[in-house]
Amino acid sequence: MSAEHDKANMHHISEVRNAVYCGRQAYYESRRDACRVPSPETRVLREVAYLYPTVVESPEDAVRRACETAGVEADLDLSDAAETLAEERDEKPRVWDAVARPDREERYVESEGLCGTVDKLSFGDGVVASVVKTGEPPRNGVWRSERVEAAAVRRLVETEGEVEDIVVEYPRTGALRRVEVGKDDERALKRALETLDEIEEGVPPARTDDRAKCEPCDFTDECGVETRSLLTRLRDRFG
Repeated sequence: MSAEHDKANMHHISEVRNAVYCGRQAYYESRRDACRVPSPETRVLREVAYLYPTVVESPEDAVRRACETAGVEADLDLSDAAETLAEERDEKPRVWDAVARPDREERYVESEGLCGTVDKLSFGDGVVASVVKTGEPPRNGVWRSERVEAAAVRRLVETEGEVEDIVVEYPRTGALRRVEVGKDDERALKRALETLDEIEEGVPPARTDDRAKCEPCDFTDECGVETRSLLTRLRDRFG
C-alpha cells in the first residue's frame, strides 16, 4: 500500500469488518444518518471483558458490576462462561495473564491507512492485543470477518511494539481464541480496504451471494435482494 494511499484514505477497523462480512452492507452503513446505539446487553458484555477474574469467582457479581459501569440493566447468565474462563486460565496461562492483567489498556491507534481503538493492549516481552466480540464464537477458531479484523488490529499494534499475540475474546461464552494472522488474512485486509476506497468514491459493491446474511440486514429494501423470508411472505400472500 502506497504512502499516498495512506494519506488520502483512513479507514476504521470496524469498517474493515463490515466490508469483509458484506461490502454492500458496508456501503449502506456508511450512508446512515446516525450511528447505531449498542444494546444494553452488548454494553454490559463489553464491560464483562474487563472482569474475568470476577466472572470466575462470582458470575452474578460480575454482571452486577458490569451493569453499574455501563449504566444499564441486562439479564445475563454467565455461569457457563465462568467455567470456560477457568479452563482457559488453567490451559492458556500466558493468554489469561495478558487479557486479565489489571494494567491492560484500551488505546486509539492510527497506522497505514487504518485507525481504531484496540480493546486491550498488554505489554510484556511483546504486545498482546485483544478484539472483544459480544456474539457467539464458532466451534473452532474465529469467524472470517474477525480474522481480517485481527489482521487490521495487528497492523495497528505493530506501531506500539513487537506483536506477541492477537486474541479474540468472547465474554458471552468465556472463549479466548488466539489468531495467527497469515498471508490470506493480509490479502483479505487489502481487498477490504480497496472496497472501502470504492465506497468512499460512491461505488456500491456487488450484492453478496450468501442470502443468509441478508435475512437480518437492515438494508434489504435499499439493496433490492429477495430473502427467503420475503419470498415466503409473497407465496403466502399470492399463492
